[in-house]
Amino acid sequence: MKIEESRELSSLTTFGVASTAAYYTKVTTESELIEALNFADSMGLMAQIVGGGSNLLFTDDFSGLIIHIANTGILWLKEEHGQKCRVIVSAGENWHSLVTSAVKKGLYGLENLALIPGTVGAAPIQNIGAYGAEIKDYIIEVKVFDLLKQKWRILTAEECEFAYRDSLFKRLEINPYIIWSVTLELETSWIPNLAHKDLFNVF
Repeated sequence: MKIEESRELSSLTTFGVASTAAYYTKVTTESELIEALNFADSMGLMAQIVGGGSNLLFTDDFSGLIIHIANTGILWLKEEHGQKCRVIVSAGENWHSLVTSAVKKGLYGLENLALIPGTVGAAPIQNIGAYGAEIKDYIIEVKVFDLLKQKWRILTAEECEFAYRDSLFKRLEINPYIIWSVTLELETSWIPNLAHKDLFNVF
């Protein structure tokens, strides 16, 4: 794990506002995440988790440690569950790239959610949705690191308490969970979701 000091942050957010973090690190493995958290604790620093930066704005310099979740990898599981197939996606993967990759693999359900900015790890927090589709309808479970219990956990979709553009992760005043991967269950045959009026009127 590499720790950078006085790291400029404009490149990490879609707003591109100039600001600086006292410390910054990019983590790609579970051990690096634990190491980064231990570093922040040993230095008495506040840690801020960053993904794609599409819902993040730094208006001032940040005196703590920025932990950039950059793990990548998609595990396309071979076994099918009826007419569905499960996929384990790393939190650092780009969301839109996942959608296009799934379609190329012949797995469907996420098409209406194409072009939403950000990373896969951010998707459950907001319960992203568009054109009549919501990510909650495809999530089976979420792997997280629990800061309070200091251990890795698997949260089921029910435990994530999804609601309209909302979830347990967003609702908690202090969210103790760092999302590391998301398990989705996608369709193996294409049934277009045209429930949204804008799509219905087009097709």
